[in-house]
Amino acid sequence: MKIKMKNNLLFFLLSLSITASAQSLEFNFGTHLNNLYDFKEKNGPYTSSYSPKVGYDLNVGIDDIYLNTMRLRFTLGLSIYGGGIKASQGGNGGNYSMNGEIEKTVLRLGFYPVNFRIKKRLNISIGPQFSMLIHEKIKGTYDEWHVEYNEYNNQYIVESSGNLNERYDSYNARYYVGANIRIAYRIPLSEDFYLVPQYALYIGISNEFVEFPNITKSINNMLGIGIKRKI
Repeated sequence: MKIKMKNNLLFFLLSLSITASAQSLEFNFGTHLNNLYDFKEKNGPYTSSYSPKVGYDLNVGIDDIYLNTMRLRFTLGLSIYGGGIKASQGGNGGNYSMNGEIEKTVLRLGFYPVNFRIKKRLNISIGPQFSMLIHEKIKGTYDEWHVEYNEYNNQYIVESSGNLNERYDSYNARYYVGANIRIAYRIPLSEDFYLVPQYALYIGISNEFVEFPNITKSINNMLGIGIKRKI
């Protein structure tokens, strides 16, 4: 019974691979404005503010992949992005504040199950994007203080400050998940080549950092240009 199930699964996967066909290959480059944000209420013990940062994207895409009746798109690329952060959290027993700037390089894999054209030129693609951190830079400073008690139960304040890159070995999350919406327009250059100006909106779902403030997410708007070739 198990052997029969394995054979049926193998036959199913083989049939899918036969019906799938890649029809075009695209290389694109873009620049984006990345914005960091969080939804935590900005009063009381917690405050935060963020500043945007310009970044860059380089991608290769395989488009017009037909899996039975589904038209799919896959992308693989590098993205360099970041932003400025100023945040603090504390109370009567202590406080921690930081002011820094983050830059990271991630490897991104995109999958677009929603991928359709309007009047053969305008292409709209929607799908998840998965990223892995491959390089990070952090610069800035932190300040903190907290109350401690000695053996006689007398309280005293301990203060410290320094550079963020000396405090943390790794500040950013290692893996990320988000949603990407891409709008592109194909301009024919020849029978097989197209110029493809495009806009993409990435909305981060997972948190950007593993250290404070570890509730931060990312959203960026990208403008780019690509070259697509039929294969």
